[in-house]
Amino acid sequence: ARRTAESAESIGELIAASNRHVASGTQLVGRAGESLSAIEAQLSEVHGHVDLMAAQAQDQSEALRGVDGMAHQIDAGIGSSAGLAEQMLAMGERIASGARRLSGSLSGMRLAGATDEQVGAERRAGGDVAVRDQAA
Repeated sequence: ARRTAESAESIGELIAASNRHVASGTQLVGRAGESLSAIEAQLSEVHGHVDLMAAQAQDQSEALRGVDGMAHQIDAGIGSSAGLAEQMLAMGERIASGARRLSGSLSGMRLAGATDEQVGAERRAGGDVAVRDQAA
């Protein structure tokens, strides 16, 4: 009977220890669940940030495409302006050349009634005495 009582007491202690271990394990599982819930919430928050960054990257990409398009338009405008400037320069040179030819053509003509002194003074001043020859 004494051995049975000792065995029963030993079994009771084992059961009590087992209950403590189960209670401790239950607490650990509860804490692990809380930790997993916190991790899930943080992952959800990180996912939200990643989505926001992806949307902002898309917006920046679209803005850069717009800037690139504007740069191409500016480049085309500069090229067009350069072409127009070259045309205007060539036209100016043709006008200047024509003016020189006209001046040369008119340099031998005298105004009707202009004296040699007036013609000489006008030529020294850099002007041309032009219009008609007396014979015309």
